[in-house]
Amino acid sequence: MQQVDDIIQLQHLVDQLYATADPTFAKRAQEYLHNLQKQPIAWDLAPQLLASSSVNCHFFGAHTFQVKISRDWDTIPEDRIPWLRQELLTWLVRLCDGPAFVTTKLCLALTAYALHAVPMHWSNFITDFCQVLQSGAQAQGKNPRNVQIALLEFLTVVPEEVGTADLIGDRKAKINQELLDAIPLVISTLQTFISDPAPLSDADVAVKQKSLRCFQSWVQYGIPLLTVYPLVRLTMALLPTLELFEPAADALLEVMSHPAHASFRRLCEDVLVCVTSDWAKGEFARCVNENDDPFARTLCRLMTTLGENFTDFIACNLLRPDVITYLNMMIGFAGYPGHFGADQEISEIPLNFWSDLQESMLDAEVLNGGVGEDEEELADEEEAARREAREEKTRRVKEAAFLVYRKLVEVLRMKIEYPEEEEWAGWTKDAKDRFRIFRRDVGDTLINSYHVLRDQMLAILVDMAIAQLNVGPAMRWQTLESTLFCVKFISEAVPSRESVYMPRVFGAEIFARLPTDGNYRLRNTALLVIGSYAEWLKSHPDFLLPALNYLVPALSDPRVALAAATGFKDVCDICRDSLIDGIGSLINMYAVVGKNVQPREKQKVIESIADVIQALPPEKMVEPLLALTSDIIQSLKEALVVSKEQDPAQAQPLILAQLEYLTACCRGIQSPDDDYHSSQDRTAIYDQFASGNLGSVFEQSVVARALVTAVGEITQEVAVVWAADENVMRVLCNFLDTGIRTTSPLLSVPFSQLVLLIQTSYQRHPHACWLDTASLVMAVYGGRDGHANMLRDVMASVASKTLEGIRSSEVLTCWLGVSVECNATLFPTCRWAWTAMDQYPDVVSAFFNLLSRMIRRCPLAFYQLPTDVLDTILMFAVAGMGLQERLALKAALGFMLTRRNWWQADFVGQEYEGNTELAKVVETVMMNLGMRIMQELLTGIGGRLPRSFGSQLIEVLYKLVSRYVEASRQWLQVLLAQENFPSPYVDQASKETFAKGIMGTRSPKRFREVVQEFSLKCRKLEDTAFGAAV
Repeated sequence: MQQVDDIIQLQHLVDQLYATADPTFAKRAQEYLHNLQKQPIAWDLAPQLLASSSVNCHFFGAHTFQVKISRDWDTIPEDRIPWLRQELLTWLVRLCDGPAFVTTKLCLALTAYALHAVPMHWSNFITDFCQVLQSGAQAQGKNPRNVQIALLEFLTVVPEEVGTADLIGDRKAKINQELLDAIPLVISTLQTFISDPAPLSDADVAVKQKSLRCFQSWVQYGIPLLTVYPLVRLTMALLPTLELFEPAADALLEVMSHPAHASFRRLCEDVLVCVTSDWAKGEFARCVNENDDPFARTLCRLMTTLGENFTDFIACNLLRPDVITYLNMMIGFAGYPGHFGADQEISEIPLNFWSDLQESMLDAEVLNGGVGEDEEELADEEEAARREAREEKTRRVKEAAFLVYRKLVEVLRMKIEYPEEEEWAGWTKDAKDRFRIFRRDVGDTLINSYHVLRDQMLAILVDMAIAQLNVGPAMRWQTLESTLFCVKFISEAVPSRESVYMPRVFGAEIFARLPTDGNYRLRNTALLVIGSYAEWLKSHPDFLLPALNYLVPALSDPRVALAAATGFKDVCDICRDSLIDGIGSLINMYAVVGKNVQPREKQKVIESIADVIQALPPEKMVEPLLALTSDIIQSLKEALVVSKEQDPAQAQPLILAQLEYLTACCRGIQSPDDDYHSSQDRTAIYDQFASGNLGSVFEQSVVARALVTAVGEITQEVAVVWAADENVMRVLCNFLDTGIRTTSPLLSVPFSQLVLLIQTSYQRHPHACWLDTASLVMAVYGGRDGHANMLRDVMASVASKTLEGIRSSEVLTCWLGVSVECNATLFPTCRWAWTAMDQYPDVVSAFFNLLSRMIRRCPLAFYQLPTDVLDTILMFAVAGMGLQERLALKAALGFMLTRRNWWQADFVGQEYEGNTELAKVVETVMMNLGMRIMQELLTGIGGRLPRSFGSQLIEVLYKLVSRYVEASRQWLQVLLAQENFPSPYVDQASKETFAKGIMGTRSPKRFREVVQEFSLKCRKLEDTAFGAAV
């Protein structure tokens, strides 16, 4: 874009930018104007743009002022700082009659100015602003209402911007003190505007709306509630005014939601009076009759926020008439007319309140008989009367709670009914998804309702289902489906010992009468009911066979197969001990039904049968497992023949499906207790498996050896034939990983064969999945000294393959097909790898995870790698901290610092005092690499990396400084002596303060504060609410 030579051309360009429909021109214009704002001349261009007759120029001029103040405050001469304030105030007065977006921009610019200028250049800035604005507007004869709007806009943005600004040092305290000092003025101003009794013109309505928005902003900032409570009462009084209802409600929502106000009972009482008044009840009825959903939504949000923040008050006052009215209205909102997602989006708002109320009633012992009952021997008739009165009140409170939740359950059951098929077919996908999500949310509320009603809820649902079935052919399937849905969702709360209502569900009264064909949604829900009550069925095995008889035939129906397979999986998983005597029948069933089951569901069926096999004694597992897998392995062999001799594209889906089936077998035979092991227990199990102790029971079994051999041969052949296909290799590696995690030799490839498979496969095609498998091998086998040499060899092999592209710039250029130049800094080799590493984030992430596992599980083998390989790995690790790709960067930082995951490394903080040889090696490595690591950390903190990674960078730096104190002091001295390092925006004094701060504290909190302040200075973000300027 050509250079703009004068202000007229600039104004024309700005107008074109906001008027154009050409994205190419818009992008070029934005880039030009953005660069122009960086120039010193922009300070003088801003007022010239504001002097234009164009509204677009007014906005861009105000925006330029805001950007310059936020980014380039240091560039304005000291003697022009008062001029800048005067310019902003003058233009705000002149343009307060114009569009609101211009006024808002000028107020933001003034706030940015205040954040820098207080107190040296502008003390008491809020009071001074109000005085200057009013006197200036009066002198120019401005419309008083417009002046009030401008005043309120400034008072609104000030607390918002201060709340989000990155203020450092004592400036934060000074700015906050300015706001505290201005609170009386703000309250007085808002009271005057809000309580103005004049008839409401459009201008008056706008002022009151703006006043309420300003009040909301100050509440959010944290103004004390007692101080502003008169404003709260005035706000409540405005609720019945239609034009002011929404802003008044928003202000009250902010008041009630503030954490400091949760114990303010007076607020709860006053709002409760408002929302249960005749006005509120009338408005609710009007919304239903007139379909005024926006008003109903706001009223519902107001009532729900009251309940969620004062739930304890509601729970302890269930007999009060206004509380009863409130609860009935909340049930009415839950049952708001229309299907959620398609017709309305109100019914979901109060759901969380009902969960909170149940928990509060439990805490207050409302459902357990109350508190404070006198269990001692009664002294006299008067004491007996008091006790009787307490018991009567407790009974009435419990009955009130039961009544409320019975109503709620009935309403919620109706709200989750599906619409008629014709209506459902007309819904958009988004509406259908929202309705399904709503049903799940209702399910959570039903669980809480069960904790209140207990057997009463089961009685309601069971009797309702029976009544619906008794209707016969005329029954709407939607009603029965919604009832069964309620039964399904409360399953986790129903105790397995329940013996009154659930036998009726799974017996002749309900399940025996359910249709085995017809509407698939009803059948889906019925099938899922079986799976959800697997724990109950485990305690009542007499009902297992009828349940399976309903499940198994459904596996062949594609419309309900997923629900049937899910239910089958849940039952087999949890009831495995009860099913082991029927393992033969299950395998025969699979042989018959399996051919008609789709691949996704078939995986679940196979895993389900393997679950039962896992419960068998080890010596009895082999034959049924062989029977289950033999067909899979044979199908794999046939698919491999097709892929080699006929059409590979045709064979690929078959290969993937069979590998998924084998993986499902592995998941099934994995112990159900594995997920509950601590990291130490898991490591101990891995060590036992690696030593061969867990597989000794199978050593003499010919069938077991045949199965292991078959698995090893078929995986080897798949790895060779399909080596170039990443999808197949990913699924193959997933099978290998799952097999290892079973810690059983039956479906896992032996160690020596597995490491050779990884090496050869990765050399053929370096897919990231092979690195993931190598990481798991390190975790499982790394604790045994006998495996160290082979693990070192596999690491050397995969590392050489991974890193070959960054050993030299020529190789790197060949690898990427681009020219890569070395950025000559202190450590240029760290820059060579960035482009390649960013190009392959999955490989980089997987490789760092592999390094982490090796250094944690077999560190000596890591440091015994060939010297050239180890040096390149360490350079690679340091360079990884400079990556821009988030996945790879996260993995690199995870390698440098301990995380919560048991397998991740602590490269920076390694300590091996128990192993003198290893400790010496680590010390040497860290002395050689420490400065490089610190350089990358400081560069990232200084602005090269996103601020979202600041926490991880600080943690690594803290560990480095704490572990190597004297060396860190020397490294900092050398690095910070460089000009413009780590940022051109920090001077030497700031660097020295930073170094002294981090070296002079061992407090993690203080260390973090020092680094964060330094990072803000490096990024030129100190004392700004920068996000508002972008």
